[in-house]
This record gives sequence, structure tokens and C-alpha cells, in this order.
Amino acid sequence: ELGLPVCLVAATNANGTLHTLFSAASAPLAAATTATPTLSPSMDICVPYNMWRLLYVAARNSAERVRRWQADFAQHGAFTI
Repeated sequence: ELGLPVCLVAATNANGTLHTLFSAASAPLAAATTATPTLSPSMDICVPYNMWRLLYVAARNSAERVRRWQADFAQHGAFTI
């Protein structure tokens, strides 16, 4: 990190997982949920691979906080930021 102010802009499709996560501050996601097929199949996912990395940065590099969210997600299929 260089300390520069950065504005995160995320593109989404009909599945909108990251948009839901950051706008609602909760992640009612489930691995068993079926993604809506769209014209951008690489984004047709329910649990984005980069979600935990983005949350780590959003949590100001707090690995402990991310571990708690991951544990809640594994146990309940959801977590709250």
C-alpha cells in the first residue's frame, strides 16, 4: 500500500454478490446457492474468490476479523461486517 486514497469501483452482473456484500454490510451467501447464468460466465459465482482479500483490506488488514467472518460463514452460511 502506498497510502494513496483509492476509491473501489466494482463491476457486477445479475448475481451482484460483491455489491450486496458492501452495500448491505452482510453476506447472506451460501456455497449451495445457484448463480444466475449471464453473458459473463466468469462472474456467475455465488462466493467470489477475491471476497476475502477485499474484506481483509476493508478490515484494515485485520486477519483476525477475516478469520471470524470465515468461521461464521462456514458455520452459518452468512456473516455480518
